[in-house]
Amino acid sequence: MESLQWVSTEKGEYVCAIKEETGKPTHEILPALVPGWILSIPFQKSMRWADVSIRFARPIHWILALFGGKLIPFEVGNVRSGDVTYGHRFMHAGPIRVNNLTSYLQKTQEAFAMVNPAERKKKIEAEMVKQAEEVTGKILRDEELLDEVAFLVEYPVAMRGSFDPKFLSLPRKSSSTP
Repeated sequence: MESLQWVSTEKGEYVCAIKEETGKPTHEILPALVPGWILSIPFQKSMRWADVSIRFARPIHWILALFGGKLIPFEVGNVRSGDVTYGHRFMHAGPIRVNNLTSYLQKTQEAFAMVNPAERKKKIEAEMVKQAEEVTGKILRDEELLDEVAFLVEYPVAMRGSFDPKFLSLPRKSSSTP
């Protein structure tokens, strides 16, 4: 009963309950919170795979979860969190062990995976300009497409193609058309 108090407000007096909770270290509360945060990410389309009961945009293959250099242990679906991530699946085989944000950013960059979408977008733009300059080409800017591509790839590389100009001409219309 000592936790109840009378409080006066503009709308009158109210009885309030006061409850004090001692805080816990972040590392202790994150394992209970992070799985819910992951599963609450909204997607227009999600799916199930294998015998896992959760729904997500794509299958979850691994979860890197660190705080203050320490592992945050939890499980989402059938995947346990860890201190390992991966780079580009063709250009860098094998796991990458990280212990903080700095090592994560450095090691993923070395493994051909650009984490920051703004950096990926800048790389795409720079490579487009370079490719266009090599053939005195003109870039037809499409911001929406550029944003989409920046989120589709982890390590963008621009490529320029060409075709034989004879394919630009059309055959003459036949006069014997029925």
